[in-house]
Amino acid sequence: MSEPGEMPKIAAIARPDLGVVTNIGVSHIENLGSRENICAEKMHMTDFFGPENLMILNGDDDLLPSYKDNGRFRTVFYGQKGDNAYRAENIRVENGRTYFTVITQNYTMDMSLAIPGVHNVMNALAALAVADACGVDAKAAAQALSEFHGFARRLQIFEKGDYTYVDDTYNASPDSMKAALQVLSTTPTQGRRIAVLADMLELGPNAPQYHYETGVYGTTQKIDQVFI
Repeated sequence: MSEPGEMPKIAAIARPDLGVVTNIGVSHIENLGSRENICAEKMHMTDFFGPENLMILNGDDDLLPSYKDNGRFRTVFYGQKGDNAYRAENIRVENGRTYFTVITQNYTMDMSLAIPGVHNVMNALAALAVADACGVDAKAAAQALSEFHGFARRLQIFEKGDYTYVDDTYNASPDSMKAALQVLSTTPTQGRRIAVLADMLELGPNAPQYHYETGVYGTTQKIDQVFI
């Protein structure tokens, strides 16, 4: 969804049994006006939910924990904070893989991902929560996640000649661009790290501020040169 009123239509057609919200960012804020409006629009996926339905939500997001104990549907939260039902600890990147420990009420498990980026640890936690809700064995789910290599033009790392490329040209928002800069910063190299960045669209009147904040974040990363 990218405009007001789209999610209620989708929910009415799909009538989902289970939903996941990974974060409330600022993508499409030009059309929706605020993060609060984005959150409300996304949560319209629960329009036809009852007590038997489940929402899996990012507990580290500042807006989503308010749906806990909402009285209409069940919730499960994931994240890096101590009060989440699915929690990741000991996150580290080694030789292109991301390693971490998953802690739940039912199990503790070490796992790794072939896809780069600490943000993908959060996505993996959401996937594990979905797997549990659907009765999939946790170890089987972890194995499948460890073999996942992502999608075209979304943080794909490949080599050509003497260069290593991080291709994240699918789309751009402040969150995804910061994630790409973090991946570039931690990708092993014997030479320089160079970021080639383009505009982030549909950010509304605060677009300059979002671009500025992303640039400030970039200065905290190990990047030698930036082309805009």
